[in-house]
Amino acid sequence: MPPGGGKVYVQFVVGAQGNITSTRIVKGFDPACDAEALRAVAALPPWEPGRQKGQPTAVRFVIPLVFE
Repeated sequence: MPPGGGKVYVQFVVGAQGNITSTRIVKGFDPACDAEALRAVAALPPWEPGRQKGQPTAVRFVIPLVFE
C-alpha cells in the first residue's frame, strides 16, 4: 500500500432479495487494496433491498473504503 493510504470506490448492486452482486472498482489506488475492497464488499451480509411503490427492487451503490 502506498504511504498515507487512500480510498477505493466500489460499486455494487443490492438485489431485490437483498443479495450483493455486480461488484466492481470504480476508482482504485493500489491493486492489493482494490482486491481487498472487492473481497470485503462480497463478504457483507445481505442488505435490506430498496423499495419502489412498495415492491422490493435492486439498487446500485457506490461506497468509498478508506485504507490507512
